[in-house]
Amino acid sequence: MFFHNITHPDICPKCGLRTLYRTNRTNPDGSYKTYCAACSKATAKIGTVEIDTRTADGPITQTGIDRILAAVTDDLAAVGFTGIRFSKLESVFQIGRCIVYGRHALPDINVLVMRTNRPIYEYMFAVGTVTRHNCSHPVSQRMSTRLTQTYPDAHRENVVYRTDMHEREVRYRQRQDMRIAAKEVRRFYITAQNNFKFAESQRQRFRDMYGEDIPIDRMITIQIPVMPNDMYQR
Repeated sequence: MFFHNITHPDICPKCGLRTLYRTNRTNPDGSYKTYCAACSKATAKIGTVEIDTRTADGPITQTGIDRILAAVTDDLAAVGFTGIRFSKLESVFQIGRCIVYGRHALPDINVLVMRTNRPIYEYMFAVGTVTRHNCSHPVSQRMSTRLTQTYPDAHRENVVYRTDMHEREVRYRQRQDMRIAAKEVRRFYITAQNNFKFAESQRQRFRDMYGEDIPIDRMITIQIPVMPNDMYQR
């Protein structure tokens, strides 16, 4: 089953949550059949929370990010994701692209936060049990710096900086990494949206990219409408 409005669901008239999706199936009158993830008993809940991060204080800072996480925690609880607390958010901001990896404090649970390359900044929260705590996620922090975030276990974070790459090479890999990541996030999101499990080939690609196999049982998208220049200022 395919969802037409996968990133912008409608408000369900029954439960009042923004979790109503239009499927590719039609009614006898030609209209699309709808599917509410919150009302459905067959699958886990899917919800969308919209957060406006534009404040009177100006561009987003780390304090602003912390406020966003606090708001996200409350909004997740409102749509059925209770008990989630973020212990730390490792963030990488740069012009035009953004990949964020976060982990909350509950044991053996991972929260993967990424954005796709779209006008509205869509963060995908994939909540599932972590099979092993050795996830290495290479991203580019600055044009001349390569940042590798390594999580060897559930209680310790090691951040390793590598500056042995030329600026041109970093720029090229930066573009390639972000382009591939955006594609992978989109593919992963659609797959999990439809049946909440990976096809084997997609699981392998995800495992190769992020070094971790995350079985998905619940997920949610957070849409943060901000201006690009505001988003990437620290």
